Amino acid sequence: MTRDEPQYALPRHALRVSRFDFMKKYLSNLVYVLSNILFTVVTFSWSNRVLGVDVIGKAQTVLTLAQYFVLIAAIGIPIYGVVEVAKVAKDKIKLSKLFSELVVINFITTAFMLVVYLAVIFLVKQYHHDLRLFLIGGGLVFISFTTIEWYYTGSEQFRFLAFRTLVIRSISLIALIALVRTQNDLVAYLSINVLTIVATNIWYLFNLRGKVNILFKDLDLRRHIPALLILWTTTMTVCIYTFGDVLLVGFLAGDHTVGLYTAAIKLNKMVIPIIISLATVLIPGISRSIAGQDKLSLEKMMDSSFAFICLLGIPVSAGLLVFAPEFLMVFTGPKFGDAKTAMQITAGLAFVIGLGNIFGLQLLIPGGFRKQYLIATLVGVGLSLVLNTLLIGPYGQNGAAVAMMAAETGVAGVSFYYIRKRIPIKFNWTLVVQAIGICLLFLPVAWLVRSWDTKPLIRLLVAVTSCAGLYFAILIFVLRERHLLELIQRKWR
Repeated sequence: MTRDEPQYALPRHALRVSRFDFMKKYLSNLVYVLSNILFTVVTFSWSNRVLGVDVIGKAQTVLTLAQYFVLIAAIGIPIYGVVEVAKVAKDKIKLSKLFSELVVINFITTAFMLVVYLAVIFLVKQYHHDLRLFLIGGGLVFISFTTIEWYYTGSEQFRFLAFRTLVIRSISLIALIALVRTQNDLVAYLSINVLTIVATNIWYLFNLRGKVNILFKDLDLRRHIPALLILWTTTMTVCIYTFGDVLLVGFLAGDHTVGLYTAAIKLNKMVIPIIISLATVLIPGISRSIAGQDKLSLEKMMDSSFAFICLLGIPVSAGLLVFAPEFLMVFTGPKFGDAKTAMQITAGLAFVIGLGNIFGLQLLIPGGFRKQYLIATLVGVGLSLVLNTLLIGPYGQNGAAVAMMAAETGVAGVSFYYIRKRIPIKFNWTLVVQAIGICLLFLPVAWLVRSWDTKPLIRLLVAVTSCAGLYFAILIFVLRERHLLELIQRKWR
């Protein structure tokens, strides 16, 4: 069999159907991602302006601690579940058994972590003053075992995820605007956050009827433990540098610094779901390609995924870097102006996390190299702990931003090192150079826009549309970038 021959030859009409089905799934997932981002932007802007730096910092400390325990209780199931469900999605008997086993495991770990969470908030003196707030946040831990989004992603039910998001987020946004009106409404803000997750999970469970059977007999929990323990350890290490930084900032610098830091990080991370939206749809297919040793199919998916990350992640990161003052002014207000440097330091997260997603979640984990991914995350943890400890004290939110960027870069770099050794996939790094070169043109656009005496929102809208138009025009009409041309040709066929 030559390199150009696929392992499984399909007729042309089958390929068209497959391509059509993929686009439907991708567009559904994109709607899901975009609606999440839209509602996050609105709620983020509203809550930051109403609650202020100190109160929003306290809220983020509470939610971050709860989410830390939720991720640990998940024991790697959100990743493992997607891969395993994709393998048996067409077999209802195997799917029901797998689903029941993972939910039972998650229930056990959730019960244990809930006890630990309660012990922490009652024993740590720093939390006693806001005990009521931490008890509200504990609701996230209490219901975490019902978070089964991994089932819907693995079985590629993206239309349901998109519809559910639109409905639940709309209700929560209305509640936020109606109930969170002053700095004294912190309890209402936290309660809305918790109840949104509760409503989402209840809807998940009701929608299961007829799709899977909940089993309680003949379950083999042990068969999942080895893989889950590795992913659990990985999850714990990832938690340290994705959530632990906020807790460290809170302990070492206070709520005010937490507010500034989370404002910078959230603005930069809001766009990441768009960057990795294609990856979410590809993971089930990647898992099947690796299991079936379909190298040609895997290479095609990786080529598209890498191009998507480069061609979108780099200009997004450049835009956030160049126009950080405008983004902060529009979405958080003048009180968060001191977050500018931290936002500029972490502007590259969209691209770096996108690469880490390709190397780790798309290749190492589906390929069975979970230990290698664990080593990559341990490198990230080491960088995060050392740099946060050294830099938060003297540099506050800016020091934490440096630590965050270093940790994510370390994870992506080590993951790529193992990919080169374990999986023979080539990446077109020329795309990175081209994208960065075009993004240099954002600087004169910024200078021109800032010379206008107009509102920040108008400047930002003009800057974003001008830079986006300039960037994609050069890619398509000057460089003739083939991935974009293929996408346009498919759209107009």
